[in-house]
Amino acid sequence: KGRQSRTAKMTLRFAKVTFSKNDKCLDDVPASRMFDGDEQELLSLEMERLHQKSPKAMDGNNPFRENSLPWAAWIIARLGGWSGHVKAHGRPGYITMKRGLDRFNQHLEIITFTKARDVYKE
Repeated sequence: KGRQSRTAKMTLRFAKVTFSKNDKCLDDVPASRMFDGDEQELLSLEMERLHQKSPKAMDGNNPFRENSLPWAAWIIARLGGWSGHVKAHGRPGYITMKRGLDRFNQHLEIITFTKARDVYKE
């Protein structure tokens, strides 16, 4: 229940995050304001995966400063199915962000479960 209400709050906040390169003030907000250590680690892994998928395409090139809030929002939007092209398809909406956060949280649960199982292996 706590994770669900947190997801709703994050979706609303992310929907307000702009993907405009002109808004430099958001680029200074660290992702740690909304994501803890494990979540930030997962964001980095997701970014690597996106880049490996198509290293020369725009898909894998996050235009924002690494570990900033817009950088995290861009990754979440890509997980939600957004193309990554603002000019061609516009900015991601709140439904795309919600889908991305849901997928992100599923990946996080898998990692958390895997880590918990590794502890019991010893």
